[in-house]
Amino acid sequence: SDRISPKLVLSANGNLNHTELKTPVTVGGTQTATSLSGQAALAYIPSPKDQLQLQYIMQGKQLTGQGYRSAFSVAAVSYRHVLTPKAAFVMTVSDPFRQAKIRFVTDTPTIHSERIGSQQGQTVYFGLTYALGGPAAPAPRPAPKAP
Repeated sequence: SDRISPKLVLSANGNLNHTELKTPVTVGGTQTATSLSGQAALAYIPSPKDQLQLQYIMQGKQLTGQGYRSAFSVAAVSYRHVLTPKAAFVMTVSDPFRQAKIRFVTDTPTIHSERIGSQQGQTVYFGLTYALGGPAAPAPRPAPKAP
């Protein structure tokens, strides 16, 4: 994560994973997959109370024992406005570019099946967050000892 300008913050993380899955011979023997997963976010912070963020999430191929789930990616755009030190309004639009598609494959000696799923449209979420509790009160100082 790094502040690339006074009002822009870029953050990213990722994982490279290699999986080897041994299944009974009747299902298919050994499956292997190397996949990259991660996310990146660009936040625009025009004021201390407002933040607009674009987030991109990518999940790599995942083995299921009888096949796999394909790699997929999706984006989200969110806006957050701080109302009080403990409360904020949040609005998120998922899949704003209508790109989220996922493929599930079952492939065994007796069955071959493919299913493709996608979100049928953008979803808009509205929320109110409230932080319970707060920072711990400082411990009281001991009374000074008499000389």
